[in-house]
Amino acid sequence: MAAPAPRAPLDLATGTTAPSTPARPPATPRGLRPDDWLNRGAYWLVPVLASFAVVLWHIGRPQLWRDELFTWVRSTMSLGEIYQVIHEVDSVFVPYYIAMHGWTAIAGTSVVALRLPSAIAMTIAAGVIAVLGKRLFGPLAGLVAGLLFALIPATSRFGQEAKPHIFALLFVALSTLLLLRALERPHWTRWSLYALTCSLIGFSHLLAYVAVFAHGVAVFALHWRDRRVLLSALAAVAVSTIPVGLLATAGYANKDGMAWLPLTSQQTLYDFPVKLFSASIFHISGDGLFAGIVLALAVVAISVLGRRAAVPAILAVVPPVVLIAAGSVQHVYHPRYLLYTLVGWILLAAAYAVRLRPAVMLGLGLVLGFLALPGQLTERQANGHGDYGVQAMAAVMATQAHTGDAVMYQVSAGDWLSVGTSYYLPRAPHYAAGAPHTEHDLKRVECTGTAACSVPRGPLWVLCMGKHTTLAECLSPADLAAAERAHPGATPALIRDYRFTILRLG
Repeated sequence: MAAPAPRAPLDLATGTTAPSTPARPPATPRGLRPDDWLNRGAYWLVPVLASFAVVLWHIGRPQLWRDELFTWVRSTMSLGEIYQVIHEVDSVFVPYYIAMHGWTAIAGTSVVALRLPSAIAMTIAAGVIAVLGKRLFGPLAGLVAGLLFALIPATSRFGQEAKPHIFALLFVALSTLLLLRALERPHWTRWSLYALTCSLIGFSHLLAYVAVFAHGVAVFALHWRDRRVLLSALAAVAVSTIPVGLLATAGYANKDGMAWLPLTSQQTLYDFPVKLFSASIFHISGDGLFAGIVLALAVVAISVLGRRAAVPAILAVVPPVVLIAAGSVQHVYHPRYLLYTLVGWILLAAAYAVRLRPAVMLGLGLVLGFLALPGQLTERQANGHGDYGVQAMAAVMATQAHTGDAVMYQVSAGDWLSVGTSYYLPRAPHYAAGAPHTEHDLKRVECTGTAACSVPRGPLWVLCMGKHTTLAECLSPADLAAAERAHPGATPALIRDYRFTILRLG
């Protein structure tokens, strides 16, 4: 009786049976094989270099928008003051603010300095995604996935933004890689590293921790019969949940700060793909087609690859389902909160793209590059991140206002407009000409409650975004009444363009 053929080993990472090792072909001189340059590291190095070049391209051109301005405020506080933020609206970002506090102490607070950590995170994420692609689908898939990551407008947008969303994506990608490694060769050190990166996901953005739930679904779906694997994964997740749970508990008291988010609806489902890939406040030609092509490639990959595509497919699909469903009853959904799901979509799209003929794959890449270009260019305009005009407004104030003048801000934009003026006024070209050195050299007047509010008799500046002609269009009733008491019957002088309006009394 012939001896039975040896059984092929089981790939724990994908839950499939690995093919038997084929006979080795005749040896070829080192470096002459067509794919040798991929296997020797180019599959991740090329995407890393491409992502770094893309993310540094005009990184300082878009003006800081309101969320980035508040990052500047928080990061320049003392550690004690940052700790007090835990009782405020953005308490879940306290770990990020603490990290930025240390960074800005070294690198400064210029626009480029504030955004550089995110740019570095995007660059590293490109390499991690390429390594993930190689592990799951081969080195060519890793190369394609990393380059596609650099191409997507949303990733470069958040790679050029002083907010932690790209960090959440980075740690989701890294935790997914570490999960696959732990499944491949289970050991407590590998599970510990996975638990650590899961905690970092929650510290980057609390709602991104839904990705860990997606990991759990994937592990159960692939290894539901392996009790040891299930218990190890459960223990790792339980450990990671402890610090994240403490942060969530601290931030629960100010959950009402997310009430500005609209509840999800059927329209949310239609809009989600385009907004996920674009991340733009504008409707850009080609965004929908770009997203549609990538999603179509991913869906075909799921149908063709089956269980091999399980991990990236679950990572791509489960978090949006959970967050959009929860968003119908709670204010928790925004497309940028699901940026990390691009990791799954990218890997799937790359996995199928490499199965196409080389000429077809290259042509598809050129089409995607052409469709992505308008979004890439738009994100790098001065108003690419929104809230356009505060820098130009600060330049006007630097030439015309004087220390001690009073200032009021548009009621609907008072906080961030005040912060923006504080940031850009000292950096205005006329800073050295004796104009106000900081916004605090101007006396901000804000009337709240029922208490009497007085405005100094000297010049009063009213700063508004958009086109306006009267004080009533910009100020709250209380601020308007105080301004009219200080300057009865005065007609405000008007400085206006399509971005902002400045009114001056006295």
